[in-house]
Amino acid sequence: MDAKSASRALLDFWLENGVSVPPIEPVQRNPAPKTADKPIVKQISTAKYAAPIDGQNLAIELAKTAKTLDELRDILNDFDGCNLKKNAPQMVFSDGQIDAKIMVIGEAPGQEEAQIGKPFVGAAGKFLDEMLSSIGLSREKNVYITNTVNWRPPANRTPTRDEIAICLPFLMRHIELKAPKLLILVGGTAANAVLNSNEGITKLRKKPHKLELVGLEPIDVFCLFHPAFLLRYPVQKSLTWKDLLTIEAQIKTMGLLE
Repeated sequence: MDAKSASRALLDFWLENGVSVPPIEPVQRNPAPKTADKPIVKQISTAKYAAPIDGQNLAIELAKTAKTLDELRDILNDFDGCNLKKNAPQMVFSDGQIDAKIMVIGEAPGQEEAQIGKPFVGAAGKFLDEMLSSIGLSREKNVYITNTVNWRPPANRTPTRDEIAICLPFLMRHIELKAPKLLILVGGTAANAVLNSNEGITKLRKKPHKLELVGLEPIDVFCLFHPAFLLRYPVQKSLTWKDLLTIEAQIKTMGLLE
């Protein structure tokens, strides 16, 4: 099966699960001007990602069978369709509060995360905890955390498009089962995967988004620079502080911590 058929297979998966997707047709050269302040992400397409078809199809089918987070965890533990699993110490699923209304999604486990089995526990994770704490959030009280990819890429490199494409059905099912009221996407990898976007994180973080999935109310989505990036380029911390204040205001408006 070629790449076009692979993309069609995953599009069919989203359609079957009630996620709106755009028709496959040429891009409109003169689109109507945008009027909405908060764009709604209705489409989950995989044109951006072309994974090996066997692994992709298997991921699609397995993700659909998970009825609970525990089932999804077990499925991922047994899944052999992603090459990252071969060299990763273990699968990293999640951390935080199962009943949290706020869900944080990062990129992929690093070395420490892979050893311990929890996301965001290294230096970047500690900084993320500080960022969240500044607006009254913590994994010990009111936040649930996972990653786009569940196995550590060698040398902590960025996951490839193939790897993201294989893990994407599991991630979207993870969101469906967790059913958060608000999503915080940390870094460009998570933002591009969940929002199906080619835009950089610098642009995506400037505005709120909404994600619509079957059976759920529209989910408010915010994007942040990855804490690892901020540790390398601290000059960007002031922008992130503004982003955090925006998130805090929305959390208060929605009454998510009450």
